[in-house]
Amino acid sequence: MGPRILIIDDDEPNRRTLQTILSSEGWHTEAVAHPSEGLKRLSTDDWNLVVAGVSRRSLSEPLFESLQELAFTQGPLRVLFLVPAVIEEQARQYLERNNLWYSTKPIRLNDLLDQVGELLLEAGAIRRPLRRVRELGQPAPRTPDPPAAGREMFAARGGYCDYDEEELLRFEKEEEEVRKKKARAEAEQRS
Repeated sequence: MGPRILIIDDDEPNRRTLQTILSSEGWHTEAVAHPSEGLKRLSTDDWNLVVAGVSRRSLSEPLFESLQELAFTQGPLRVLFLVPAVIEEQARQYLERNNLWYSTKPIRLNDLLDQVGELLLEAGAIRRPLRRVRELGQPAPRTPDPPAAGREMFAARGGYCDYDEEELLRFEKEEEEVRKKKARAEAEQRS
């Protein structure tokens, strides 16, 4: 069986998105909403990675303290904290001061997969990096994705990785303009 990842986040859409992204890599994922449920699942199974959402109040909760302690152990469990942009500065300073891995919400797919891949490699759950964009300047070789059965939530990343930063920014800008036009058209229809 592949890596086992526990997702603890009280934000339902975020939790589902994370589970979809990480499961699409062929990894076993489970997602829970409540910190107490997360602690229970953490103690009853062997996990390679815990991805935990952070909020202002959660910085002082038992789950955060337990995960922080686990992050410092040399065992097979690694922890990645997800920090919302609204509290990023406060949490970022704390996490960096304590050498804890974190990523910001909203999730950036490439950054998330890079960090998860590095943590799973560090934990010994995978044998080679998922992606080696930073070291080699190009994506790591991947076997082609099998044809999707039905409609998938995410497009295959094979072609996506071939874009450079400027092309991605231009694409994202074009997508934002399309969304704005669509929203304006819908607003006009309602009026």
